[in-house]
Amino acid sequence: MRMIDDSGLDIFDAILIYDSSRFARNLKESLIYKAGLKKNGVSLISITEPNLDDDSALLVDALLGASNELYSRKLSKNVLRGMVYSAERGNIPTSPPYGYRKANGAVVIDEEESVFIRKVFELFMAKPSPFITAHAVNEQGYRTRRGLPWTGSGISRIIGNPTYTGVVRFHGELYKGSHDPIIDSETWQKAQALIAPKASRRRSRPESYAKHWMSGAARCYHCDRSMVSASYILRGKRRNSFRCCGYQAGVCKHINYITWKTLEDAVTNMLKAILDAPGADDVQIETVKPAADRSGDLAQKLKSVKARLSRHKEAYAAGVDTLAEYKANREKCESEIKAIESQIMEMRDDELTDERFERLQLRISDMVPSRLFRCERRG
Repeated sequence: MRMIDDSGLDIFDAILIYDSSRFARNLKESLIYKAGLKKNGVSLISITEPNLDDDSALLVDALLGASNELYSRKLSKNVLRGMVYSAERGNIPTSPPYGYRKANGAVVIDEEESVFIRKVFELFMAKPSPFITAHAVNEQGYRTRRGLPWTGSGISRIIGNPTYTGVVRFHGELYKGSHDPIIDSETWQKAQALIAPKASRRRSRPESYAKHWMSGAARCYHCDRSMVSASYILRGKRRNSFRCCGYQAGVCKHINYITWKTLEDAVTNMLKAILDAPGADDVQIETVKPAADRSGDLAQKLKSVKARLSRHKEAYAAGVDTLAEYKANREKCESEIKAIESQIMEMRDDELTDERFERLQLRISDMVPSRLFRCERRG
């Protein structure tokens, strides 16, 4: 994509390609980009195909572009058919999950990793919470293959993976596998029964693990989703806030956030006003001091997305991804980067002002904060 952009800078005269399929495997994009190169005075020269004059090139480009796109579609279908055939024969067509490894073309149990899988099921059966299970195995020193701590979502994928019972799951279908089971079917079924009622709130954390005493109480004014706790670095100083989880997921259009201190002050002042009213019990309220060190700041998330974008570029350069795939991945990453940078720029002051917030609505029931607070940021 940088090469296409640079074609208008008059710094090179031609682009050499091995054949047209290495330039694009989508007819529409092939014609668009070739037209752009021609407009910028850059020639596209194929090493293995004839380079014709302008009158003949139009028809040949269309034929080759259509042929390359057809080849790409057929290749995708053939690969999928081969993977389904492999699953039907009891083989795992993708990389084996944690707990298994490939040896001499067969999937076998990794003894060290299988101990961890059994431990996960044992802990989950005792306390059916993916987050608590992840916290427990991390404290025992277990790590992923990449050396990272386990997360609740990673534990959920292990618990819900029927591969550990000796079957193969591919494209929503189950096939009898040729590999040995790590977990017996009865234990796996019991685990599914425990996790099923929590499916709609699988990512929620127990109150004892909440980052802040208002976790789960603040909700976005626009979409009514939870405001999740997050840390970020601004001007070299770590700051903490709540932000709309819907915006992070791309389902809420409002960059809604409120700092810990702002929400603490607003809630404390409101409760004190209620308690100072005639007839209220003499109850003392103190603001809880937030923890000093929090992980998962926006700067680290931004770095991760930029690294993922770099990997997509490398995959396209190596011919692993098509131009259309790379374009879609690039647009997705750039959208995430823009959203994260926008959040960093938006998070400024700790004061609740008319310029930053239009309203902070607080509903108190029995003077106990429990998912009662709704926040809105102007704009």
